[in-house]
This record gives sequence, C-alpha cells and structure tokens, in this order.
Amino acid sequence: SYYEYGAIENGMQHYTTVSEISCIGYSADGFDKRGSVIVDGYVLDQYSMDEYEGMLRVFTTTEESSKQPNNWGLMPRYTSADLYVIDLATMQVRASVKQFAPNGDTMKSARFEGNTAYACTAIQQTDPVFFFDLSDLDNITVKETGTIAGFSTSLVNFGDGFLLGIGQGDEWHKLKLEIYTEGAYGVESYC
Repeated sequence: SYYEYGAIENGMQHYTTVSEISCIGYSADGFDKRGSVIVDGYVLDQYSMDEYEGMLRVFTTTEESSKQPNNWGLMPRYTSADLYVIDLATMQVRASVKQFAPNGDTMKSARFEGNTAYACTAIQQTDPVFFFDLSDLDNITVKETGTIAGFSTSLVNFGDGFLLGIGQGDEWHKLKLEIYTEGAYGVESYC
C-alpha cells in the first residue's frame, strides 16, 4: 500500500491510501506476473483476503489524510472500510461495497465462508460486525450489529449459523467473547 496524491485545497495536500494487488503465476519456467489491480485502502492481514471460485475477495481500511505541503505530519480526514471482489482471470474489480463502516472505523478482523463474509471494524472500544451475502455480485447485501461494546480481533465460524468474536472488551484490560447470529434485519449478539 502507498499514499496517492490528491488535490490541494485551502493550502492542504490530500492523500488517499491505495494498494496494488498483483497476481503472480508459477511454472517450471519460473514466476510470471499475470496482472495487477489498484484498490483503495490497505489490507490488514492474510485473513482479510480470500480466493473463491476464481474471485479474490479483499477487505481494506480506506484512509484519507491531509497535510500542509511543507509539513511532515499527516492528519486523518476520514477512515472507513471497503470490500472488493476481483476477477482473477481479468484482474478487474467485479464488485465492491465502499465505505461500509462508520467514519473513523478501521478493519479489525475478517472471515470468509463460501458466499458469505464477515468483517469487524472499530474505533476505540466499540464496533459493528458486518455480514455480507456475496451469492449475487450484482446485488451484495450487508447486515450489521450496530454499535456494540468492545471489538473482535478474530472471527470464527462457530457452526449452525453462529459466529464467535474474540477480542477486546469495553476496557483494554478486558477479554471479549461474543457469539453472533444473522437475524432477519441484522447481525445480532446472541450471548
């Protein structure tokens, strides 16, 4: 990931974080670059990416910052999260859900299971957990918990429609173990 320069407004230079994702093939002849795509944001970790049926699904934290031209310090203007679905045959973005998290949130954890994906974003000690139905890439549906105490740094499929969130509680010294389930209108905290 790197910063891409944006416009200068009111004496401030604006920046956006972007990432280049490259597809590398390997054969007896060695490595070959099959293509690349640039998406907004940066990828948290390997759990934020998943390959399924020829598509690469990627969660990113998007970040817009600004600074005075001769100053070193960047000031965040906006952070959120994006989901991209990239066709590996063409290395083109096939579908996306941009800025699905509240302003200020960053990606904390992700989990992919077939045609579904879960993401936890957080700002300080509160989070929403999001559920994405990816079965129809022309109509991706999103459900969420709304703001709840603490945040999950790991999401684990607990079976039978339940998702286990493990992470920080409402205070830094507290452990959080929370079980979620998909309800009719959102993701619900089960216990």
